[in-house]
Amino acid sequence: MEVVICYYAHHINIPTDTICETGFNAGRSTFGWLTINPDAHVYAFDIGQHPYAKPLADHLQDLYPERFHVTWADSTKTLPEFRRQHVHVSYDLIIIDGGHATDICRSDLLNFKKTANKDSVIILDNYPPEKF
Repeated sequence: MEVVICYYAHHINIPTDTICETGFNAGRSTFGWLTINPDAHVYAFDIGQHPYAKPLADHLQDLYPERFHVTWADSTKTLPEFRRQHVHVSYDLIIIDGGHATDICRSDLLNFKKTANKDSVIILDNYPPEKF
């Protein structure tokens, strides 16, 4: 499903030069973005709980060393720190697909709000229908 979203977003001309996602997991969407758009830079944040995540990220790092950036740890802590260290980075596309609890989603959304531009597109994946 992730790759379908990549192709669809590219087809309808959603800007995809700078992409950020929480929830790297196996890297399917990351691979899609990097493959579809040769100018894309992907910033991924993942807690790294799955044993396959880091080896797959290493492989993508080998394929796209200048365009793929991954941070391993809790996004509620790493996103604010990343923002402090990279104030120049603004995302065209933001995908929130990490921790699926409402409080984590809310935290990620509020942190990404600080890095979004006026045309940023935000995709929330698999979250409970609770109010924020």
